[in-house]
Amino acid sequence: MTTFGEKTLASMVECDISLRGLTKLTHYDVGYLSRVANDLKIPSRPLAECLEKALGADGALLDLVPDRTAARRRTRTEAAGRHDEFRAPGSVELRIPPVQETDVTVIRDMLRALIASDRQFGGSHARAYAADYLHNVIQARLQNSTPSPVRRALFSVATEFGLRVAAMHLDAGHPDISKNLLGMAFAIAQESDDVTLAAWVLARRGEQEIYEAMLARHRGGNHAFRAHLDQAIAYTSGAAAMAVNAPPMARAFILTKQALSSSLKGDRAAALDALGVISAASEQAGGRDEPEWMEAYDWGHLRHEAARCYYHLGMGDQAVQAVEESLQLRRDIRPHAFSLGVQIIGLTQAKSVDIDRACALGHELIGAAAQLDSRRVNIRLGEALTALSPYRRVSAVRDVFEAAGFQPQDGGHG
Repeated sequence: MTTFGEKTLASMVECDISLRGLTKLTHYDVGYLSRVANDLKIPSRPLAECLEKALGADGALLDLVPDRTAARRRTRTEAAGRHDEFRAPGSVELRIPPVQETDVTVIRDMLRALIASDRQFGGSHARAYAADYLHNVIQARLQNSTPSPVRRALFSVATEFGLRVAAMHLDAGHPDISKNLLGMAFAIAQESDDVTLAAWVLARRGEQEIYEAMLARHRGGNHAFRAHLDQAIAYTSGAAAMAVNAPPMARAFILTKQALSSSLKGDRAAALDALGVISAASEQAGGRDEPEWMEAYDWGHLRHEAARCYYHLGMGDQAVQAVEESLQLRRDIRPHAFSLGVQIIGLTQAKSVDIDRACALGHELIGAAAQLDSRRVNIRLGEALTALSPYRRVSAVRDVFEAAGFQPQDGGHG
């Protein structure tokens, strides 16, 4: 069921209204509106009426206003660790001073640590802490008056932090929360006045639809697969259009998501065309300053995404070559990256009936999955086992299934 916050964010996108613009229309504080839009605060009836008028929702928002008494009761039982619930009776809420450049530096250092943890151990471990940090530290500072040079940096790093926490929730199997956070990140990115960053958020939103499309296909849901894929193409195409004047490497990363959605659709020409633009962009790198969020990525990541495209298109040799280049180039050869690279090679080898090689890679994938608390990696493992299942009479394949904790049924190829 759609929540009040989800409908608010969707209406903001439809009306092309940012949080700052909504503040001017409703005269409510930007931080408060952000928390309402992300279902972190219960909206009052007067606020809902103001939002209805500002967004032209035609009664849709008023219908979604939750029962405040019941919602508060649920919140008190679920919100362990939230600052508001631990404030002593009669105490005065601390006022956050104006944000300084040093605050932005500390937040970015925290983001770097979270990225490293996410890639090494999966998103579930630090997810709760990261979500609290986003709410209590970062969002609380977005509503403060901030000097103009610092404001852009603050909203930029807040956007990046929101993207990371969204990825962690997706990794933990909470796609709806992830979508809410991506919506929040898009609204914040608009306040940073950085079109390239907003395009990156839109591309990541499309990437989540790609993930859900692949999951639906794995489960046999053809209708859901097509619906998610259509959404992925819409989001990634919009992101590509927004990024037409972006610095070369930033544009390349945004275009990888468009290439992925095209390859998953089977649109070979569109996917290869995008990959060609990406390759050309890498040759232009260095001529312009790249955005700060690009520091978390490198050419190895681009080859990693190209491998996924080639695999979707049935271009096994090119997929394997791209994966091997990625694993050599990436600065962060950690279990998360390694697991996808191994899966692509393993699936390709299974298709080419190099079963011994596919089984060896299957064992490596099982080892990587054991190091990560990650739903996405477990799904990759399931897809690899599905690719091997026609050969389950082969002793080496049965060993892989046993190592993964599955017992294959008799049948299949000998």
